[in-house]
Amino acid sequence: MQRAQTSSERTPLVPPTYTFESSISRSYQKRLRTFQCAICVLLIVMLSISLLITISYNLGRDPDATDQPVTAEPGNLTMILTMNKDIQPILNKKWPLDGPPPRKWVGGAPTTEYLTTAVLKGKEALKKRKLLESTLKPLDSNSPASRAQRAAATSSTVKPLAEAAFAAEEATRVLINGTDKALIATSVGLGPNTNNSFEEPAYCRPPTAPCVISKYRTQDGTCNNLDNPLTWGVANTPFRRVLPADYGDGISSPRKGVDGSDLPSARDVSVTVHRPSYVHDSSFTVMLAVWGQFIDHDITATALSKGENSSSISCCSPEGAIHPECFPVKLDIEDPYYQDYNLTCMEFVRSASAPTCHFGPREQLNQASAFLDGSTVYSPWENKMKQLRAGLEGQLRMLKIGPWELLPPSMDPNDGCNTIEMNAKGRYCFESGDDRANENLHLTTMHLIWARQHNRLAVILQELNPHWDDEMVFQEARRILGAQMQHITYAEFLPLILGQDVMWALNLTVQTEGFSDSYDPTVNPSIANHFSAAAFRFAHTLLPGLIHNVDSNNGTISYTHLHDMLFNPYALYNVDKGPKYAVKSAMDTPVHTVDPHITSEVSFGNS
Repeated sequence: MQRAQTSSERTPLVPPTYTFESSISRSYQKRLRTFQCAICVLLIVMLSISLLITISYNLGRDPDATDQPVTAEPGNLTMILTMNKDIQPILNKKWPLDGPPPRKWVGGAPTTEYLTTAVLKGKEALKKRKLLESTLKPLDSNSPASRAQRAAATSSTVKPLAEAAFAAEEATRVLINGTDKALIATSVGLGPNTNNSFEEPAYCRPPTAPCVISKYRTQDGTCNNLDNPLTWGVANTPFRRVLPADYGDGISSPRKGVDGSDLPSARDVSVTVHRPSYVHDSSFTVMLAVWGQFIDHDITATALSKGENSSSISCCSPEGAIHPECFPVKLDIEDPYYQDYNLTCMEFVRSASAPTCHFGPREQLNQASAFLDGSTVYSPWENKMKQLRAGLEGQLRMLKIGPWELLPPSMDPNDGCNTIEMNAKGRYCFESGDDRANENLHLTTMHLIWARQHNRLAVILQELNPHWDDEMVFQEARRILGAQMQHITYAEFLPLILGQDVMWALNLTVQTEGFSDSYDPTVNPSIANHFSAAAFRFAHTLLPGLIHNVDSNNGTISYTHLHDMLFNPYALYNVDKGPKYAVKSAMDTPVHTVDPHITSEVSFGNS
């Protein structure tokens, strides 16, 4: 770790006083200094011996009463691990965690007539919402808030799903009307089946056709689990719950305090608790966070609420009416950043709700498949993947500049990244399997690396198998690339995050030979809500404010503010140096320590 150096003035600014001592005095002082040095040497020797004894004792000691041995069984190997007491509760659980059974419905058994009435009122509420949306003015397309909402990358297919879920929520309010609030607490529980009362997705109905058996994964994760082909781990399905939802009204309103009062502004919490820190962890570099973000985008993509025609939503409008999905963040008039702009409201829109096929509390929608399958490179959707393919020899479409290749340019001016100034120079943001690829320069470069890797694999496969057609080469290259991403994650990334002992205890280590038969079809692989929203966001604390750059030619050191790299991938157009510098800067810059502190480059609105 790098810590700030302290300094002090040790020489007083006063005239020196000279004393001329006698030879007897000088002799006495010399003997005194000799004696003092001998004492110091003796103390140092004794301290060194004590330190060696202490280290030897700690290395050879048995576990004490608080450190109990934990038995782990990775494969057929049984091993005894001596774990710190803080880790023991984790290893003693059954992984992955199974949440408690859904809470019992608190509304009683409604009659058919009551259900019909609730459904009609839910649809009526949806009509009123659509009418309101038609009157609301969206955010200015060039405003930071609008660009941020577009960069959240919510597919247009989400809008009808969220509307059906909204209607079900409103119908739920009708069904529990009159129920004792003490019974509702934080959740109304799992209600009756909606029975396609609304325009619901296919996963609310039994499969209409058997799964096609293939050695290649489907794009969206369907049929990965043959017993639950449309729900477990599939894109555009609700996140899994381990902890029950905690809403203010038990259905969908923001959480309240234990005494029923509103919680403090999230911005106040951020400014007060998550102050910036400058303590580095020299054991790891920013590349650790880059890979974490890359695989996070492969398995999680929380959908955002949208307005009419999937437009952005304005939540801080002074005109009065606001969208029901608004949850604006209050800003203090003395906010350390926003006070300079006279802002007291931060635009914030809630995540889109997901149909659950039941009346009950709100859930959130994951647009990505839960499997680490390279969908960041290929997209979880067939139509998007076809756009990314070259249609020849299994290749992905690339932008060729001389001997170099870049990702294909995004020609969508409303993608949240493209700017008029750069487009006028013929430079565009990039298109990839995940619409968040342009979020920061390091992430864009990682997308570029893996697109090039796919094409490299395709060339090799085509040379070895000249009789294969475009589809065969593409799918085989895709299959290998997904396996490589998985290997890096389990062999290199996770051991650094969890530690080798935990990897062994949870049977997550990679086998050196043969094949694993540990697949369990009874385990739901869907991403847990708390993992996506909180646990896997720990890397946000790792981000430094300055990115370290070293010119390999002359050793010149320079620094780039992190916010200057956000939605700014244009450095890659310097094709011979840009990608190389981006990778090198990520590998040269140490991360911050994992703690509650977050750099102001992220928290103070610079992005």
